[in-house]
Amino acid sequence: MTQLDPKIEEFIKERKKKTKNFELKAWLTNAAKRAGQRSLSSHPCTFSHPSSRNRGKTTSVIESSKRRDDGYLRSGNVVISCDLDSLGNAGALDVDRFLMLRLQDGRTLLEHIECETELCKCLLNIDGEDYKELRKRFLAIKTPSSKLSTNDKIKQVYFPVDEGYHQFSVLTPSRLITEMCNRIDEKRKEAIEVRQLRNANKYSELSFDEFPNLCEINFGGQQPQNISVLNTRRQGKFYLLESLPPTLKKAKVRLPKRSFFKECLWSGKFKDNFAGLHRLLMSDVNNINIRNGIKGIILNIFKHVERQVMLIRNEESGWTQRSQFDNLPTYQKHVLDQKYINLRSNNLESMEKFLKECSRWIAISYKETMRNKALDMHDAEIQYIYQLIANYESM
Repeated sequence: MTQLDPKIEEFIKERKKKTKNFELKAWLTNAAKRAGQRSLSSHPCTFSHPSSRNRGKTTSVIESSKRRDDGYLRSGNVVISCDLDSLGNAGALDVDRFLMLRLQDGRTLLEHIECETELCKCLLNIDGEDYKELRKRFLAIKTPSSKLSTNDKIKQVYFPVDEGYHQFSVLTPSRLITEMCNRIDEKRKEAIEVRQLRNANKYSELSFDEFPNLCEINFGGQQPQNISVLNTRRQGKFYLLESLPPTLKKAKVRLPKRSFFKECLWSGKFKDNFAGLHRLLMSDVNNINIRNGIKGIILNIFKHVERQVMLIRNEESGWTQRSQFDNLPTYQKHVLDQKYINLRSNNLESMEKFLKECSRWIAISYKETMRNKALDMHDAEIQYIYQLIANYESM
């Protein structure tokens, strides 16, 4: 046998220390028989349940996603430094480690066996053994069975497709979560020096990242090797990032002191709406589509007015009773202050005044926005707007 790669030589030396009378050819023959007891995987089923490989072998999944600029944090879009994960009989971990040795050319030994390189042919050319059979047995660690199968211990999702459903088995991307945890650990190591300087009130040009509210999850308990190789390397401990909805500060709402329509609404915000309304009003065509378009734009403007009213109503009940709001018209106080919610239900006079004033505001704002291009809007047009929004009003 010719000179082997240094990584293989190092592996052999370690085996010789553990096993007396170690002989490589005999070990290779035995290892080939045990290789099928392990399965390479990017999404090991054992993370879902340690016994998910029992009662029939669950198909080992190896994702082959390619990088795409789709904005998703997913397999294929993350540069991952660790090799494929592996699960199966813990007694064959030595075979797994042997096949995943990364050699001087950057490829793993398994990749050499897959490509049938000269190194592979030299290594597996053993007297009394069939080279092709040895190679096939080693490749069994990565070759799934032709029959796809899942397990009842894995969470199932039935997704509607056409007239039926497609079944998904929800699996854990162990390489992805391992990469995340490794990066967090590395960042924490980098932060130690900077923290020490900060604690000593000393200046440093370096910065560091914080990972607040991390939660630690454990897989496999006292036997992490029963889950997977990557799980064993991390002693079964992985991080969960905080996943909570953002805490939003309540937006400051301007409360009108004299007039809701002058102080809380700005006609410039509806420039595009009024420009569209003007085009329809100037159209030589008068059909149902044009009329519906005019109605749609007016109602869209009114919906914004309604949203602004609702924001003000979220303020503390009774806010209009404070002295700075004494000049606000009574009908606007009734509409805007939740203190008067019962009055609004029993007395429609205030809402009627509010909607009529809103109709005049829409007409005036159209004129202000379009200036000398605007068509004149008289009582008939304002009454039309009023009837439109009064029939829609949901406040």
